[in-house]
Amino acid sequence: MAPFIRLFPRAFLSKHPLTKWGRLTALCIFAATSTSVAALDYNLEFEAFGGYSDNSNRQRDGQEQEDSNAGVGAGFGVSHESKTLTINLDYDARYRDYKNQTIDTRSNITGTTNANWNIVDERFAWDFNHQIREALANQRVVDTPDTRETRQILTTGPKFTARLSQADNLILTLAYTILKQGDAEFETPDERQNLDSKRQQAGLTWEHSLTRTSNFNLGYTQSTTKPDDNSSDITYNQLFAGYNVQLASGSYSIQLGANQIERDQSSDTQGFYGAINFNREFSGQAITIDVVRQLTDSSIGLNARGSSSFGLNAQSSNTSSASFSNFDQIAIVERTNVSVTYSHDHLCRGCSWLATYSYDQEDFDQNDQSSIINVGNNKGQRIRSLLRYQVNSKLSTGVDASFRRAKFDTDNRTDDTLTINLDASLALTDSFTFRFSVNHRSRDTDYDQTEILDFDEMSARITAVYTVR
Repeated sequence: MAPFIRLFPRAFLSKHPLTKWGRLTALCIFAATSTSVAALDYNLEFEAFGGYSDNSNRQRDGQEQEDSNAGVGAGFGVSHESKTLTINLDYDARYRDYKNQTIDTRSNITGTTNANWNIVDERFAWDFNHQIREALANQRVVDTPDTRETRQILTTGPKFTARLSQADNLILTLAYTILKQGDAEFETPDERQNLDSKRQQAGLTWEHSLTRTSNFNLGYTQSTTKPDDNSSDITYNQLFAGYNVQLASGSYSIQLGANQIERDQSSDTQGFYGAINFNREFSGQAITIDVVRQLTDSSIGLNARGSSSFGLNAQSSNTSSASFSNFDQIAIVERTNVSVTYSHDHLCRGCSWLATYSYDQEDFDQNDQSSIINVGNNKGQRIRSLLRYQVNSKLSTGVDASFRRAKFDTDNRTDDTLTINLDASLALTDSFTFRFSVNHRSRDTDYDQTEILDFDEMSARITAVYTVR
């Protein structure tokens, strides 16, 4: 991992928000793997890239600014699976400089760690999850590097399973979550309202096996979110019942229940909780459906698995396609997310196809006096189609197209964004690969104000990647 660290100046690593948690992550991973390093699978990637855009900061029509950029990056991944320990770690670091300074020079680190330590087989385990990523600070602005902010979520805690009978288990989960947020460069100090927070959670689930492939569960979860700005805490309660089936060809589950959120200076808020998950594989094809409706707080996000899973994970797995995230505040929100994915690995000889549809809606609680004034409800829909063609063992190509419609109720605004990306990858050797891509993005905005927010951008990028396995 030393070459990965040496790519970036010591000053960058000491100031970057990953540093404190990065040390904790490294200590946890080192402690867990010190006795079985030989069994680890790892890969290390180094890349150098250059790019050009005719509208790099995606200004409105008539105000385009072209620019070229260049940079270096590194990626590090580790995986390990044994009876007592499972680890999946994947991080990337990049440094990018813009010739005309339309966007400030940037360094960033993104990635995830998921680890499970099975201390007592099927009885006592400890989970550790960390993610650091960049997300758009304000959904009303265009998505460029200087409009994104860094967000980190670290969750850790134990899981206890008591076998009551051959068919019944009682599962207790405890979790502690830390949420840290950086600032987007385009924001002024007055606009920055990011709130770090901490969350404590406990969940108790009774699980009853109906057959070898199905079970019923009944659970209760309570958590408390404490914002670091001393605003009022949020206490969250969830009661649910679920039915789950695991088959050789896939799985499906349904959970139904109720949510309640208590907050000082606001009346209690009740809501419906529902989660449906369906996975099916057949003849090289697969379909996945996720539906979640849940009362939550805007800083953390959704959870589609109830307390039988580890923690109320923030914007992971089932919510990766969500269009909106109001992380700039800790507010009560009822959120609905629908995601449908279809894939075909053998559409033609050497072809694979992926199609997705997602819908996301946020309804903010207007009785929550801690919310920022004039926060409106939002809706977003997105469709995407990805076609890849493996020409031969060295060359592959792809076409990725998506259309997104976002509606903002507060200012009666609708954004339609179209993105098309063409790419090619040429493996010169097992370790050295060239990648080339051309991207077009445009946005048409229907807005009550006289301000015109439409933009178009055409960009290209070439990357050289060296991989060590």
